[in-house]
Amino acid sequence: MSRLRKIAIAAMLALVAGSGTAVNAQQPAAVTTITVGLQDVAQGLSPLAPGNVRNATSIIRSLYSSLVNVDPSDTIVGDLATSWEIVDPTHWKFTLRPDVKFSDGSPLDAHTVVWNFTTYLVPGGPYAPTAGAGNLKVVASAEALDDHTVVLTLTRPEGNLISLLTTFYIRSPAFIEGGHDDTREALGSGPYQLVSFDSQTQTVTKANPLFYGKKPEIENVIWKYYPDDASRLAAVQSGDADVVIYLNPQNVQALKNSSEYNVGGIPTNRNAALAISTTSTTNPALHDLNVRQALNYGIDKSQLTDGVFFGAAEQLHGSLFSTSTYGIENPSLNPYAFDPAKAAELLAASGYTVDKPAEVTLQYIPGRYVAVDLVAQNVADQYNKIPGLKVTIQTITLQKEIAGLKDFSLGVEIGSWSFSNGGWRSELGLWANTFSQNRWIGPRNDEYTALLVKLAGVTDPQQAQDIFNEATRLANEEAVIVPLYSQPLTYAVRKTIDIPLSRSEWLLPQLAKAGTGQITFTP
Repeated sequence: MSRLRKIAIAAMLALVAGSGTAVNAQQPAAVTTITVGLQDVAQGLSPLAPGNVRNATSIIRSLYSSLVNVDPSDTIVGDLATSWEIVDPTHWKFTLRPDVKFSDGSPLDAHTVVWNFTTYLVPGGPYAPTAGAGNLKVVASAEALDDHTVVLTLTRPEGNLISLLTTFYIRSPAFIEGGHDDTREALGSGPYQLVSFDSQTQTVTKANPLFYGKKPEIENVIWKYYPDDASRLAAVQSGDADVVIYLNPQNVQALKNSSEYNVGGIPTNRNAALAISTTSTTNPALHDLNVRQALNYGIDKSQLTDGVFFGAAEQLHGSLFSTSTYGIENPSLNPYAFDPAKAAELLAASGYTVDKPAEVTLQYIPGRYVAVDLVAQNVADQYNKIPGLKVTIQTITLQKEIAGLKDFSLGVEIGSWSFSNGGWRSELGLWANTFSQNRWIGPRNDEYTALLVKLAGVTDPQQAQDIFNEATRLANEEAVIVPLYSQPLTYAVRKTIDIPLSRSEWLLPQLAKAGTGQITFTP
């Protein structure tokens, strides 16, 4: 763990000094139902649909199973698979649990898993455009050797396959082929089963009596959506929810003496940056490298990490990747220092002045990330002090973001990326021209993409590091993002339950229990 990360963790602990975390010696009262507050509405429940991976991940993880999973300490563990082995570089064999059933009692076996891969990866099929399908195109075919053994044949060696499989959830063939809409209905084999779903208000689940693992102590979970700072704070102040995440750090401070909740923050694997559309149809100034570099020179990140997050966020330098979150970074990268004079010089070199500024739209989805509204205002205020630059804030919806990625109409968007699905290799791929939602288009992107194609078959750590270094150098020189900070996960937990929190930000009510508001977390 880096020294800065340790400082950030200490700062998060300081956020909640005096919040009261002493264990009650009395036996905790029984808790059978909890209300969990999510940071955004759930666009749908399909684990395969674009846009759902983040908004409804916690719900989906409670309803479905995957071959492998990630535990609260972010360690990959078996889920449906009890073991796996690399037969040779392009063949992986998985041994499945016996007698697994979907919540309706129908069997889940190797043939079910094969159907899921075959359906998911069919060329031109309904899931071909999704991020998950793109990641798993390395799987050429799946074969059931018997009811409990599956062999995946790959198009090339892929040492990162296990990480990619953590969010490949197994659905019921009979359920899907029977005409059910899995964006609003669900039949899985996870610890919970669906009771009701409303994309704008709440989802209700109950314990699945046929679950093969440890039965949840919490019988019923009400997942409510609180899409902005005000609604999250109100949910705590009114007692409407038992667990709320993504609280504004200022509100965490205000709640630290609560008699009903423990509040605080933990570090996450999520890093925030400004994503720049280099061929934006609405922001032509972003086509200019000088403008993109000026955006990098023009940000004092300490105003965000200290002013907005009270020291509970760690600054990023030069790229989206850091050892403390992704386990890798480029030691030779030359990051952009805060230098507003240099930013103004670059803008002037491209003909932009106070009277004729480079006009840039700063976009974000309200409530999507911790304190994103404050971050947007802070960033815009800093930029608008630079001669030759005019930044206007625009709030957008998820639908607008998806459409903008297709028609290149986005400008500069506040984004945040996590390594939980696929690791750093997958995140590098988000800027390759082989990715349908890539925001970086240009000759040097072809060079960047060629590096990633080469990386795909590399298993030697040093060779992978060398390619990573070259790829991040290119992206840094082309200024395709403005790295900002590592995002903390802020929370309020009622003092009648204990629940683990994950660096990947997943909420795990299946591991919650009656208690005293204790948070378990593995740094």
